[in-house]
Amino acid sequence: MLCIIGFQRDVRIQRDAVAPLVYADGTFKNLLNYPENCISWLKFLRAKDEANPTYRLLAPFASQRISTIMHDMENIFKEFKGINDGKRGGDKIKIDTIESGSFPEEVTTKISKLMALLSTLTEWEYKQEKWTLSGLRVYNFSKDIIDGNLNNKNYIEIMDKEPLSFAITATKRMEYTLEEPDSI
Repeated sequence: MLCIIGFQRDVRIQRDAVAPLVYADGTFKNLLNYPENCISWLKFLRAKDEANPTYRLLAPFASQRISTIMHDMENIFKEFKGINDGKRGGDKIKIDTIESGSFPEEVTTKISKLMALLSTLTEWEYKQEKWTLSGLRVYNFSKDIIDGNLNNKNYIEIMDKEPLSFAITATKRMEYTLEEPDSI
């Protein structure tokens, strides 16, 4: 996503931003668990080609040692605990806390603290007024998993349902979400 944004505007990635960015969405887990896949993607993105626009965005990540990133993440986890009264999960915001279309005050405070921390680490400006935390509608979506019997017929049946999300999460598992919301 940073590479796509980088084509539209100048994106700077500071040293302190590397750890929170590789933490986002479990990227560091993929890096450690599936290094060959990550290397394949970096080759596809031509990450080592200085003439490629993605090089400038990916270079700060390549210049960091894994041990440094892990120590930086350790410090971030301490900050997350501080946001969450000493407990893990300061980086997690649960949607099911929304009542009457708004997050409770303690959750909006947690969001503000989390965004301020990330803003400090990335040096990207956090504009609180651009974040909508009230007047929200929450939906439950139906999710299904096909485990074991994967074949072209199953795949086509899922695609015919026009899923909102779809992933092959294991050698013999497909997961998908249908856009059939039930308002909470």
